Amino acid sequence: YLIVSALAGIAVTTVWNYAMSSIFTWRKRG
Repeated sequence: YLIVSALAGIAVTTVWNYAMSSIFTWRKRG
């Protein structure tokens, strides 16, 4: 369970960072 939760946390963090960087990029373009 620890490994699964760790991988899930890493996946969520990666997606979150990607989404935040994308939003900031779109705002700069706008």
